[in-house]
Amino acid sequence: MTLPKKKTVNTYDIEELANRAANSTIEGFIAQDRHDFDEASLQFSIMLQTMFPEFESERLLKASQYYVNALLVQSKVKDDRPDASERMHDERWEFVRTELANMCRILELPTSFGIETEEFWRYAAGRDDGFVKHIIEFHRALVRTLTGSEKYFSSLAGLYFTGVSLHNEHTDYSLAKGREVMRLYFRILFQVINKEDRA
Repeated sequence: MTLPKKKTVNTYDIEELANRAANSTIEGFIAQDRHDFDEASLQFSIMLQTMFPEFESERLLKASQYYVNALLVQSKVKDDRPDASERMHDERWEFVRTELANMCRILELPTSFGIETEEFWRYAAGRDDGFVKHIIEFHRALVRTLTGSEKYFSSLAGLYFTGVSLHNEHTDYSLAKGREVMRLYFRILFQVINKEDRA
């Protein structure tokens, strides 16, 4: 008995997926900034669909709702606590970690992805440069899960941070540049998933 051949994605499809994922990621963060739970959840579920096409849309929406819950609470911690040290030690980080663990369970991601994502947010909120280690580590877990290897995970972490940081400037220029960076991020990720990174 022969196994069905895995569907490959051509270069055009990768560009389409990268555009969709990049736009949905930036739009999701914009909606989160406006505290629009439903729109943020929808946008992040569209992004997740590009990465996890094997899952039904209802499952992806539920995962994105856990993610947005976590995002909104970490944002509230930053708003409520002007002191960086108090931000880092706020008891609500436990809720953030739990919501990300729920997301990981639904998406069949390792729990380290959720833990490192929460730590990235917590250290960034506390203005501690240790956040860099955690954004790299959550990308290690993500890339290993999606591609079976750790190729380019630290480069992808840098691109992701750049795209999110550009969004945080909240100008038309920075949002446009954030989308460009995110397109490159997703293009590389999808090329690695589809083994197109080999010369």
